[in-house]
Amino acid sequence: MAAFLFGVLLAFTIVRTRERLALVQNLVAKGNSSLFSVHHAVAIFGDDDRDNLRRLIDEHLTDQIDDRFVDYYRATPSFLRLTDAV
Repeated sequence: MAAFLFGVLLAFTIVRTRERLALVQNLVAKGNSSLFSVHHAVAIFGDDDRDNLRRLIDEHLTDQIDDRFVDYYRATPSFLRLTDAV
């Protein structure tokens, strides 16, 4: 009986963990698509501002890719630089 209950608990934990991972992946995908939209929207700015913002977006996306989801906080400095520039 204990083995059965342990199995049920383990299965529930695995399913819940996968659901949270899918949620985080969706949130990151939304953020990336927003940054991609901003990347195209800055075309109306002057050359210097446009190039600076696009460089900051590229740096932030690269910082996100370089780390795992649990280390996502490491992308915070590049995000703050981007929001300050906008």
